[in-house]
Amino acid sequence: MQNILGRVRHIHTGSLLILHSMLILSVGMNVWLTMQIGSMGGPSLRPGGTAVGGHLDEVVEFRTLDGTSVYYDFRMSAKPTILYVMSPDCGWCQQNEENVRTLYSSTKEHFNFLVLGTADHGLAAYVKSSPYESLVRTIDPTVVPPALNLLATPQTILVNHQGIIERVWVGAYMNEKQTEIEDFFQVHLPGLRDVT
Repeated sequence: MQNILGRVRHIHTGSLLILHSMLILSVGMNVWLTMQIGSMGGPSLRPGGTAVGGHLDEVVEFRTLDGTSVYYDFRMSAKPTILYVMSPDCGWCQQNEENVRTLYSSTKEHFNFLVLGTADHGLAAYVKSSPYESLVRTIDPTVVPPALNLLATPQTILVNHQGIIERVWVGAYMNEKQTEIEDFFQVHLPGLRDVT
């Protein structure tokens, strides 16, 4: 009987030692993973509840209005990039047009500016008279990088020169959003125009 109890204690002690080692290993791995995620500049919240922090760490293929493929690497740019996402069918995009023109003309010295049309039909005619016609691109919806997280039109995305999405504004520039964009870019926007 004494021999059996000795074996049980030995097995119990061994199991506790293994369990204790696994617990320490698990805690260590969690700490390491937390540090890795933190160093990646993961998503965070900025004023206005704007989720930021995604990485555009691949070259993105866009198309010009004539269908030519162009490749853009946000990480290779010396300046941050403003990516304005719109559609010619979007009423809010039409109302926001003067704001976008003003944002472009006021920021083009310090920011790259790309307009991403989510629909090809009617896009060329829509932007024909805009000052940024040569900056308009389209993208195949099946290859949109997940980090862009295109939610709606209009949408304004600020990507820094390291390919990190710093800010996202969803919707037309009005009320608090207009004030936030004016303050952030140090511009005065004319407001929405009536398109009725």
